[in-house]
Amino acid sequence: MDTGDMSNYQSNGEFDLVEFTAAKNITYYSCCPEPYPDITFTIKLRRRPMFYVFNLILPCVLINGIGECVVCCLFCIVESFVSFTALWEVL
Repeated sequence: MDTGDMSNYQSNGEFDLVEFTAAKNITYYSCCPEPYPDITFTIKLRRRPMFYVFNLILPCVLINGIGECVVCCLFCIVESFVSFTALWEVL
């Protein structure tokens, strides 16, 4: 088994690439004399558990702990509503 070409690989915040292999297989069938080659790629990934902690769980905990964030969110919603209403009147 050979390793795959990693020249265009871009790292991901959610997964780590553990292994990337490629194997060439040649199969001969009884009906046909010519070989049928194929390439099998095997990709092994490892999930980063802290990705979910930082992006899903931690923001929920911080919003509940800080009352100012709730007020800020409500202000943004009201401001968006007023802006859309003003835009609707212009159109």
